[in-house]
Amino acid sequence: MRVCVLSALGGEQQTVRSVLSARHPGLACVDYVWDTAGVRRRVTVDGRHRGEVELEPADTAEAAVADDLDQQLAVLTTTSGVDEVLVVLPFGCSARLAVDRCLRLGRHGLTVGSVLVAVDPNTVEDQLWSHQTLAHQGLPVSDGDLSGGEFLVAELLLADTHVLVLGAGDWAEGAELVRQIAPQSRSTVVSHLATSVPWPAPTLGHPHDLAESAWRVRPGTVTVPALATGAAFGSHLVRASRPLHPERLVSAMHDLGAGCVWSRGRMWIASAPGRKVGWLGVGPHISFLDAGVWPADQPHGEHVDPADAADELLDLQSGWGDRSTLLAFTARLGDLDCGGIDEALRRCELTDTELAAGLDSWTHAPDPLHLEESFATPPGPPSRVLGKD
Repeated sequence: MRVCVLSALGGEQQTVRSVLSARHPGLACVDYVWDTAGVRRRVTVDGRHRGEVELEPADTAEAAVADDLDQQLAVLTTTSGVDEVLVVLPFGCSARLAVDRCLRLGRHGLTVGSVLVAVDPNTVEDQLWSHQTLAHQGLPVSDGDLSGGEFLVAELLLADTHVLVLGAGDWAEGAELVRQIAPQSRSTVVSHLATSVPWPAPTLGHPHDLAESAWRVRPGTVTVPALATGAAFGSHLVRASRPLHPERLVSAMHDLGAGCVWSRGRMWIASAPGRKVGWLGVGPHISFLDAGVWPADQPHGEHVDPADAADELLDLQSGWGDRSTLLAFTARLGDLDCGGIDEALRRCELTDTELAAGLDSWTHAPDPLHLEESFATPPGPPSRVLGKD
């Protein structure tokens, strides 16, 4: 049995769910809906309603859904004629939950099909710039400290299909912004507009590539569309081969991220040279994330994740392995100062004198980012000598 998943930040998923149900006769739908009374679940098989249940109260929507979803999927695997299930999650609840439950129950013959996210293109840019967290929006989810924009970006990166729910107004720029964030995702449309649109209606049946999506959502991963410059938005890649000075990086953050609706990447910072530091910026929010140890610093003979190995080959530098900084910035074309970004990052790199001072000097320098304190398991010193031969 194949399990497909639909998530959204707002109520758009119910519109998409109706279209998918109509296009796929025989589809079983497990709908989870949150309101102020809690989370309710209803199951529909081949258009026939099988009842509605209010779930036991829980601290978060995910906790309420998780165990119940296990039970419902196990029951549906034994239901005659059911070979495809659509799980519709409460808004603000990540599709990761249903994907993880499906993998956990793989012994029952479950596989992951399409992972879809419903998006209103007319509001997506405003959502990315909003300061409101999910908790402030009243959503009882485990990642309540995320902004709505951070949630939406994470879902777009995870999904293999995004569904634009079109209403009145100009939706083209919002659709382009979604493509900048999720170039891997199939563009589909639900529309009641009289005018034609250049994308098909949503459908199921596409197998989800779990390994590829796991790579996309990892801290430090950089994705850009094949055509980095569109009609309204563009993305700019920038690299630095030397470690970054932490104090100068803090000073340069405004120049790096100003006007950018989304930024992402990985950094080599002198105060934590053995740690890959992820950068994630969504609208006004910028976070530094623990992206693990550089493959070049893995002890010889230890397993290296294949995705890390691929990154190492792509970023290999003489004497420094894969250690480097790679960042991407997405903004409206009028706000995307490519030259300013390049110059701001160049100023952050260690000078010849600082580089020659060596590892001990770097790691004992002031660290306004508190990187070693922030990461749960700081690594030991790099296993190989840093610096050019």
